[in-house]
Amino acid sequence: MKRLMKNPDCQGQLHKKRTGAKRTFNCMNLSCGGITIQKPDIISAWYNRNLNLFCMSTRFRLFWLVCILFFAGDELSAQAHIQWKEIIQFTKANYGPDPLLINGEYYQPKHRVANGHPWLFTEEWIPATLFIHGYTFDQQQVKYDIISDCIVLHGDLGNDKKTAIVLNATLADSLHMLDTKFIRTSLLTPCSLPKAYTAILWAGKDTLCAFFEKSYLATYYNKPPYGKYTQIRRTLWLIKDQKIYQVTSKRDFLQQYSQEKEAIRKFLRKAGITYNKATFEQIRRLMYFCEASKTQRNDRN
Repeated sequence: MKRLMKNPDCQGQLHKKRTGAKRTFNCMNLSCGGITIQKPDIISAWYNRNLNLFCMSTRFRLFWLVCILFFAGDELSAQAHIQWKEIIQFTKANYGPDPLLINGEYYQPKHRVANGHPWLFTEEWIPATLFIHGYTFDQQQVKYDIISDCIVLHGDLGNDKKTAIVLNATLADSLHMLDTKFIRTSLLTPCSLPKAYTAILWAGKDTLCAFFEKSYLATYYNKPPYGKYTQIRRTLWLIKDQKIYQVTSKRDFLQQYSQEKEAIRKFLRKAGITYNKATFEQIRRLMYFCEASKTQRNDRN
């Protein structure tokens, strides 16, 4: 029997009972070479107890391993983020800013003491995302000089030095600011349009875009003594069926949607929208209504 127990070829299970004269052992099963033997309860209990301890110990180790990985992972992630920021700072300090982003002339403002300013809406820096030559630059600060028709970047030259730089118009594809996308006009349509950048107010089956203009009046009188900038003028353009139409007035707009004309008038009255003074959001609602009405009419036909 001892030889059988020590035999390395033992495998499977054994079902033979072993009974002593004074006491009987319930046995666990083993098998060896096709012969069945039994293992007494004392060995079985010892085996089961140690197996349970092993399982508990394994679970305990796994628990602590997960805890260590969790907290170490956060620390490693934070360290990696810090290292990445240090790499960016080192690159800027030693190699300068990205040449795609800082790739224009220094901005030279005109008529510094004139009344007003040449910027779109505000003379404060506006947070924006830039798309230049297929690359995205987040968290930038820009202004749009609508008289010179250029985007001015608050450029970071490294070593905490910043200056106003004109974006290279041949590289700057578009930018997103004021919840609106401004795109380089030459990428939008081959038609000749008056400005280098246009605001895309709606892009569906038809596209509605806006241009903004100002003028400088060199009126050297007492008020104002050094000239002034006029208020912003907005012109709207509709790209429809590969053609472009100016729709700055309500009449011009209704001509492009002649079959929905009455429905559009009712919509404007009900929504309380004055076409010439409509906000960006109101124009988007109007265009959504026009395309939905046109789709419904086509479905009925």
